[in-house]
Amino acid sequence: MLNSLTSGWTGTLADGAQGWWSYGWNWFFRNYGANPNAVRTDRLYMEIFWISVGWFVFLMAIMFYFVIKYRRRPGLPAPYSPSHNTPLELVWTIIPCIFLVYIFLQGFHAYIDKLIAPGDSLKMTLTAMKWNWTVTYPNGASSPENTLIGSDSVNFGGQNGSPGSRPVPIFYMPAKVPVHFNMISKDVMHSFWVPDFRVKFDVFPNRYTTYWFEAAEPDANAPYLKDSNGKEITTAQGKKIQYVDHFIFCAEYCGDQHSEMLGIIRIVPMDYYLAKIEEWNIEGKTPEEIGKLVYQSQGCAACHTLDGSKGAAPTWKDLYMSQQPTNAGTVTADDNYIRESIYTPAAKIVDGYPSNMPVFTTAQIDERRMQGLIAYMKSISKYSQHGDAKTEMKSDAKPAPEKK
Repeated sequence: MLNSLTSGWTGTLADGAQGWWSYGWNWFFRNYGANPNAVRTDRLYMEIFWISVGWFVFLMAIMFYFVIKYRRRPGLPAPYSPSHNTPLELVWTIIPCIFLVYIFLQGFHAYIDKLIAPGDSLKMTLTAMKWNWTVTYPNGASSPENTLIGSDSVNFGGQNGSPGSRPVPIFYMPAKVPVHFNMISKDVMHSFWVPDFRVKFDVFPNRYTTYWFEAAEPDANAPYLKDSNGKEITTAQGKKIQYVDHFIFCAEYCGDQHSEMLGIIRIVPMDYYLAKIEEWNIEGKTPEEIGKLVYQSQGCAACHTLDGSKGAAPTWKDLYMSQQPTNAGTVTADDNYIRESIYTPAAKIVDGYPSNMPVFTTAQIDERRMQGLIAYMKSISKYSQHGDAKTEMKSDAKPAPEKK
C-alpha cells in the first residue's frame, strides 16, 4: 500500500533520470540498477539524499535568519528567551518522525523484497571460498568458464598477486527470470557484493543466507558473445547472442588475496542459458573430461596452475605420482594422497605453501568426480606415464622356464 501511495510522485529510474527525486542521480551511480530491486534501492537512496538536503537547507536558512534577527546590538538588553513551547516542540518532533517512518518502511520493504524469492525462481547454490566463487546450477552442473582481467592477464599466474593473477569465474544466468541464491562459505566469512544489483550480503560458514534477483534483458547496444577465436557465437537458428556482465566482489576482508576474489554474472537469453548448463553436465563425459570440468568449476584453477608455474598452491603439472615434501615427510602423490588432500587438506601440507585449501565434502565432490580429478591429473603428469610403463613391463614379462 505504501508503494502505491508514493509511486506516482517518486517516479522510476529504470527509464532514465526523471522527476524531482532523480536529479543528481549521476553524481553517485555509474549506471542504472540492473533489476527492479536495484532500481528501488536507487530511488530510496535519492529520496533520502534530497530529504537530507532539504532539511539541511531549511535548518541553515532559519539559523541564518535567527542569527541576524536576534544578534546582540549595542545598548539593547538581551531579550528574554522562553523556556518551553509545546506546539513548537510537537511540530519539530512529529514532522521529522513522519519522514523517518517513511524511510524506515521503504527501506524495510526493499530489504525484505531482496530476501523473499518468488516461488517459481531458479534455485542455485553460491559457495564462497578463499579466494573464489562457485555456483551450482539446478541440474548439478557448475560453470567451468573463466577469464583473466588486468595488465597481467596474458600470464596465467600474474606477478606478485597483481590484477589478473587469478582466473575470474563466469556464471551464466537467464534474463527476465527470477534466480534464487542459497549462499554459504567453505572457510571464513565473505561478503557477496554486486554493485550493479545494489546488494551486499554476508556469506558465512555453516549457515545459509539468501538473495534473489531478476536481471533485465541485454539492451540493443549490448555486446555479442564470441568464442576463443574472436568469432561471434550463434544459435542453431543463426541468432547472435547478446549479453551483459555484472561483477561480483568480496566486500569482507578474507585473507591476503581478498582483492582478487572476483566473479562475473553474465546475463544471456533463457534458451542459451539452458544450452550452457546442459553442456556442463557430466553425463556422457570421459573421466578426464569430468576432471577438467571439476578443476574449472570448483575453484581449483584459482590456486593450482597447469603449466608448472608457481601459484598459491602446488601446480598440477607432473604432480601425480611425484614425490612431494610435506610437514609429514616426503609422500608419493598417488590416488590416496590426492583424495586425502581434497577431503582433509590440512593432513599433509606441501613445504613452502600455506594451509589455504578449503575442505570439500563428498556431497560437493562425489566419487565419480573424484575419479575424474585423478584421471585428469594422470593425463597431465609424466610420472603417471612412467608408472604405467613399469606396470606394463611387469605384466608383459614372460615367466621363467619351468625346470625339468
